[in-house]
Amino acid sequence: MNGNHFRGRQGPLLAAVLFGVIGFVILLQGLLTLYHAHSSTQWPSCSGEITRSQHLSERDRHNGEWHSRPIIEYSYGVAEETYDSSRIAYRSDKIHGVYANSQVNAYPSGAVVTVYYDPEKPARSVIETGVYPQSYAALAASGCLLLIAALCLLIARFKRAELPTANPSSPIA
Repeated sequence: MNGNHFRGRQGPLLAAVLFGVIGFVILLQGLLTLYHAHSSTQWPSCSGEITRSQHLSERDRHNGEWHSRPIIEYSYGVAEETYDSSRIAYRSDKIHGVYANSQVNAYPSGAVVTVYYDPEKPARSVIETGVYPQSYAALAASGCLLLIAALCLLIARFKRAELPTANPSSPIA
């Protein structure tokens, strides 16, 4: 078998593995996020206090667009332990400026809030429970990557069918 035979399928197979692995990892992360988002509606609650509340604008290093992100930090106590967290909800923290400002306004420093915490791991908490449309973003991204992986596998299969088969009677060069 010469090097050209292998090289014809190597690119699409490598791309399929790469997109497949990344898609699978993102899929697992997305499913875990959805699990926690759904579970948060059943978590017990306690009182907490906002310790930091500010609006942060940052430029996306990939596309150069500006995104706003609320920085909301809070403290709460469960069973004589004090915890600190910054998770508002199980959704993306890259949001439009108007919404980021509304989050900062809704949770000013010093405000008392209801904190919902995971009874099995009290350090895991949110101040807004439930599943949001943004909770599905990782699943959508993983679906796209896995579809690309499947297309790469199809391309590799067709390239294999196009390659000439070795003729045992011909001399090997």
